[in-house]
Amino acid sequence: MFKFASVLLFIFAAAAAEYVPALVWQYGSEHGVFKAEPALHKYSTDSFRDLLTKQAADKDLIIIFAEENLSVEDFNWQDISGETSFPKLSETTKGPNSNFYSRVDDPFSALMDLQGAEWSDVKLSLQLPSTILKKDFGSKFVIVNMDDATDFEDRPNLLKRHDEIVSRALDAAKSAYGKVLAVYTGHHSSWIPEELAVRRVRSLLQAEEPQNGSRFINADNLAYLYYSSAPTANLGGNNISLTNFLEATAERTEENEDTVTMYVTYDYDGNNVTIIFPFAETSRGYWNLDKISVQWDSTEYFLESTGIYAPFRFSYHCSIDTVFSNGTEEGNTDSLTFTDFQVISTNSVYYFII
Repeated sequence: MFKFASVLLFIFAAAAAEYVPALVWQYGSEHGVFKAEPALHKYSTDSFRDLLTKQAADKDLIIIFAEENLSVEDFNWQDISGETSFPKLSETTKGPNSNFYSRVDDPFSALMDLQGAEWSDVKLSLQLPSTILKKDFGSKFVIVNMDDATDFEDRPNLLKRHDEIVSRALDAAKSAYGKVLAVYTGHHSSWIPEELAVRRVRSLLQAEEPQNGSRFINADNLAYLYYSSAPTANLGGNNISLTNFLEATAERTEENEDTVTMYVTYDYDGNNVTIIFPFAETSRGYWNLDKISVQWDSTEYFLESTGIYAPFRFSYHCSIDTVFSNGTEEGNTDSLTFTDFQVISTNSVYYFII
């Protein structure tokens, strides 16, 4: 188990900021011993940048392994046999040359702004360790973007596959470079426990409707949606703003009563615009929302996005714009954009051991 596994999950999700965990290793230098940090200590972007700047000063290689989304829940997840998603990396955290920073505000930006950093992008592959051994990146600052999820791969298996590659890459980096600073983190944190999300929904629904376009939507207690400003869409070449909310409903699908579809309807210029959110559940304790559709003016627009998933009983949240889009045959793109997008289907089984 990781040395941070005893930290309770709900504590991390209670914070308003989008904190992302960061696992940091350093090898082969006088700065190789980390100072113990309190489990709940928060790092601002600036303080984390200052910390890493000191650690990177004498390194021959600074390498980042960047997931699209990473949360403390990922590290605490266990299957029924007690195995985590990181059996290899857990072994690397037992010595003094590593530290786990559970709550960092935008660690990726801190890394991108390291003094003198000119980052070389590397594609994640099984050949990554041998690529590292060749030492031909052209820069000592290397970023590995780990956005290679497949349609048929659930979240735990994705992370286990990454765990294997990152572990071997660390061994290769130590062998080839000696003095190494490595960071495993994510661009965003995406999950908030359902009970916190629903509590937030209920409290804010009791208040007067805000004037800035933000809205919490309860769809028959089966799904919840939040955004901080009115959704905007480009449909068939028409730019529209969905400010006039009418209603939201949800239903269990006929094919599988464990899945939910949410329908959110707005009025635009006297016509209904209905957004359809079909939540899909994976086989290993995650739900996802990679496809939606919009019905407007006798036309249905099918739109897609990536990376929208969360463990059962957790909500997805992204503090920046979330865009669903398609590419039409004419080259035009239909799209729907949410700001500060948060969504959850509550009709799911809880698979986490806390």
